[in-house]
Amino acid sequence: MDCEVIAYDNQKGKSLPFNYLQKLKDDNSEILGKHPFKVIIFDLLLIDEVGLLKSGYQTRRSKLDSFVCTDFISVIQSKDLELTSREEIMATLESQYQQARNAGNEGLVIKRTDDKSTYIPGTRKLWYKLKYLDASRKESLDLIVMAGYWGQVS
Repeated sequence: MDCEVIAYDNQKGKSLPFNYLQKLKDDNSEILGKHPFKVIIFDLLLIDEVGLLKSGYQTRRSKLDSFVCTDFISVIQSKDLELTSREEIMATLESQYQQARNAGNEGLVIKRTDDKSTYIPGTRKLWYKLKYLDASRKESLDLIVMAGYWGQVS
């Protein structure tokens, strides 16, 4: 599975920042009782010993949607949208992005849904991540510095 563990506020119905999980490593049962964790499943890569990496997104999604959810395990409900105009795409992205942020999420993951949308581990060739970054909160960036050197601006 392609999944993530998050801290979750059941009363507000919102995801909590990652640092709540970091506090749990100290066996802080007060935080665990107040803010339980959830396993959020995004994609399914293997089921019944059958690999799904080369299957298209729709095939993987239909198998994932058959999972039984519990208080601790949730499947992200995807929205398959067919957008044609640039204006429609931008308006929909803005709306969906705001809904995700209001729910306490980092942002959006946008995936292709056709048969070519296989799962390629370690790459983002067939999906995009739109993530909120607040410079005042010292949040992390999803990147790797490949090379650098001291230079001079002329």
